Amino acid sequence: MDQGISVPTPESVEFAHELAGIGSRFVASVIDTAAQAIMIAGVALIFGLWTSLPLRSFSSFLGTWGAAVSILLTFLIFWGYYILFEVLWNGQTPGKRVAGIRILKDGGYPIGFLDSVVRNLLRPVDFLPMFYGVGVVVVFLNSRCKRVGDFAAGTIVVKERRIEMPRSFDFSTLQSQEDVFVGGQRLINIHKLSETELDVVRRFLTRRHVIQKDVRLALARKIARPLIKKLSMQSELIIGHEEEFLEKIARAYGKLIN
Repeated sequence: MDQGISVPTPESVEFAHELAGIGSRFVASVIDTAAQAIMIAGVALIFGLWTSLPLRSFSSFLGTWGAAVSILLTFLIFWGYYILFEVLWNGQTPGKRVAGIRILKDGGYPIGFLDSVVRNLLRPVDFLPMFYGVGVVVVFLNSRCKRVGDFAAGTIVVKERRIEMPRSFDFSTLQSQEDVFVGGQRLINIHKLSETELDVVRRFLTRRHVIQKDVRLALARKIARPLIKKLSMQSELIIGHEEEFLEKIARAYGKLIN
């Protein structure tokens, strides 16, 4: 049940995404649940070895603290697994990465910490009565394939796409040297950017000529801000040159796929 969606931004630019349906989300859920189970089993194994240490005088102490630590770790794995990965991996978990899907805000932007917290606090509701029974029904009953947690957090789940930069992009001005610089900084680690992020850059560059200048520059800043952080570049050297920064990303990416 995968379908497309166009997300309008306040700048009157639309970004198209393909919504992730039951199939891809089920694959991701199975992988993530298995990963959690393995981690919790590892905690139980370590706790068993801990309490079996041949230290009789400390057996009670070891048992008490070992149980407390194992309960805490199990709690963190159950509740923190999704939040940790979704924040660090820009809306993905190991399961979502394998399934090729990602969480975004309704406006098409990356999710934040609070978005992930809200979304995952309601995961038990979606899980009822067993293995996402409520979640599956809710996904089928709305056009954006949202589960309860998505409605509460204002998020959507989309499919990642392998993309190429537009053939119409002018590469004739590409520097002859191998390195690409912006704001006096070498542009490296382009491989860290996801297909979704590169797709946003591509769509901006192909549509910017129809956007009013002040709105275009504001949109370029909004798109560039998280990319600058992800590429570990100094933002103060790129302020005012965000559109050039996005052009250089397109050019550097063009080198990677040639």
